[in-house]
Amino acid sequence: MKRRISPVDLRLQVLAVMLEPPLTLARIMALPLDDLQRVVATGYYREARRRKLTQAAIAKRFKKSLRTIATLAKEAESDRPILARSEGAELRRRIVEAISKGEQTLESLQRRLPKAALSVSEALDDLVDEGILERRGDRWVGVTRHFNVVHEEAEARLDSLRHFLGAVTKVVYSRFFNGDGETGFARVLTFATETGSLHDEMKQRYADLRDAAIRLDGEAGESAPHASVAMCYVEEPTDHHWKERSTG
Repeated sequence: MKRRISPVDLRLQVLAVMLEPPLTLARIMALPLDDLQRVVATGYYREARRRKLTQAAIAKRFKKSLRTIATLAKEAESDRPILARSEGAELRRRIVEAISKGEQTLESLQRRLPKAALSVSEALDDLVDEGILERRGDRWVGVTRHFNVVHEEAEARLDSLRHFLGAVTKVVYSRFFNGDGETGFARVLTFATETGSLHDEMKQRYADLRDAAIRLDGEAGESAPHASVAMCYVEEPTDHHWKERSTG
């Protein structure tokens, strides 16, 4: 006999599975739990406000006091970086800023940041764990691919990420919570390929898909529902930040 699962349990389990990718990235970035919780709390508040919920309605839904929601609102609606109030994140930002001006030793960084001198060594270790810095002898240098990203480029990439994950969220909602689950389609193919071959092949597949989307859009009437197709491809990461450490 098949065991049925409560819809309450299913909702929590779906959410837990969807959180696995960001939690994996949080682990790779060595993000402190307090910072992660702050990101979740402020993001949850922003999502509720986008749905035009009042603070009273949010407090009821979140099972929190109006005072707590008011604090969330202040943080979520600020123009400051999400983790601006995190002392650990602020120290790491200042270290990265200092190192962007040239290689730095522990002693020179401690002189530059005297009020946080005792915490600089631990922050440097965190930045190495996050893959932002590399240690070379007694100096730390920035990983080029992170230090070359300008603000405008980052904003554009974040907007693209938001668009892509929005489509994924719609698929999950359709498959688990809305209708018969047949309006959302998701499949994953995992296979071996020579480096470079996948990129060339996927460029052609995307071009074909884009042509089909343009054709379908042109044929659709004014009342036709909108649809989204998300396409991605990637070679399995092999760096030590991604791969699990051996416990043996």
